[in-house]
Amino acid sequence: MDGVRLHLLPYFLEGDTYLSYLNKSKENLHPTNANILLTHISITGASNNDGTKINNSLSLKDFKECDLVLSGHYHEKQTIGNFIYFGS
Repeated sequence: MDGVRLHLLPYFLEGDTYLSYLNKSKENLHPTNANILLTHISITGASNNDGTKINNSLSLKDFKECDLVLSGHYHEKQTIGNFIYFGS
């Protein structure tokens, strides 16, 4: 890897809106740098603050092109593959 490229994607409703912005941002991924995405979203497999599991239209596979995804959204730290909720 030559360096790091940081990508920022704010919160949008899960589903088509967020996914369209995510796919647009993937056009800026660098082929040799580490691509790190900072975002604020819920994906399938994450746990809500009350412990219930999320099942929605976004999953880990939607972020496979990113080397690391750091997200807000939940207060508890969680790691799902390359996707980390850093908690409060």
